[in-house]
Amino acid sequence: MKKSKRGIFPLFLTSIVGVALLGLLVWAVTDGGVAPYRFPVLPEEGRAEATAAFYRARVAALPGSALDRADLAASYWSLGRRGNPRWFERAEAEARQSLRLLPVSNPTAELVLAELAQARHCFAEAIIGAEKILTEEPNHEGALALRIESRQALGRTAEAIRDADRLVQAAPSRGAFALRALAYEQAGRPEAALADFRRAYAAEDLGDLEGAVWLRAVWGRFHLRRGELRAARDLLRESLRLRPESALSLGLMGELEEKKHRWEAADAYYSDAYRVSGLPLYLAARARARRALKDRAGAEALWARAEASLRSSLAAGEFGHRRELAELLLERGRNRELPEALSLAREEWKLRRDPQTASVLVQAYAKTFAAQWVEAGLAPGFSAAVSY
Repeated sequence: MKKSKRGIFPLFLTSIVGVALLGLLVWAVTDGGVAPYRFPVLPEEGRAEATAAFYRARVAALPGSALDRADLAASYWSLGRRGNPRWFERAEAEARQSLRLLPVSNPTAELVLAELAQARHCFAEAIIGAEKILTEEPNHEGALALRIESRQALGRTAEAIRDADRLVQAAPSRGAFALRALAYEQAGRPEAALADFRRAYAAEDLGDLEGAVWLRAVWGRFHLRRGELRAARDLLRESLRLRPESALSLGLMGELEEKKHRWEAADAYYSDAYRVSGLPLYLAARARARRALKDRAGAEALWARAEASLRSSLAAGEFGHRRELAELLLERGRNRELPEALSLAREEWKLRRDPQTASVLVQAYAKTFAAQWVEAGLAPGFSAAVSY
């Protein structure tokens, strides 16, 4: 029986509308909207502390259990990543004791020590630790992920991408796709990075709220760096909806407000980021905002607090950040501090050859040379241009 044109047209129209709606849905859950978390948000407050308490009790009952000590070390590492570096010391002590009890086939303890090396910016040491695990377990997800991050930090982007490909093949998960997206971003391949961020979102699963928060933060940062502020805002807002005290997301929201020259809002976000993390880089960011608001005294006080914290960390030899101190000295703009800023940036470049460190090093060289030329009376207008 022949179908009339009148019968075909509504069907055709319905198909077109359906395709359009599907397209809108895809657009809304990627960079056009908020990438909504599709699972119930289960309460996680105190879960990390409870995990640590559980393994402490196990170790107290079985002090000779190397594997329980390794799990305790991993739980302390997780607590330390939330902003309190004192947990890192406990993690290291338990991991080393675990390895004394079981020197071989103990990847959990080995991974904790490698992660601690990475946190100290000892990236070559972190890679050695990861490779020790990979010798026994070639597709160990944690070790591969750590080697990807450390190779990126050293500027070994092509190797990081190869590792990320291997991780995706072994475990096509949210974390694997997100790590490859970051490697592609560093390699200057934004289309490939965006495709992998979308794959990471599609691969999300129930019970990985922390990973979902992190994914939206780094995805939002990707858009922020490209000047795509609406997409960045939506992703960061969703990240903060899932975890209102995510220091990374709060800090990135501060950067977003900076780009809009909304300095009071930026200061508020940086203040919250510092409150939940205690990281001095957010004090320095607040100083930048206060200076833009013509509060020079407030800015100087914040810079002084950040500087004291960074110098204390460097003096202790643990988890110090030369790049952050160099950035602070450059931002504060005192010519007498430029040689130290340059020295710090050069030392950090030996350890961390990523684009951010390269940018700080270039600024340090440029401002130092400009100050020297101005002092010599050779280029009175050059200093202002470089500072800008």
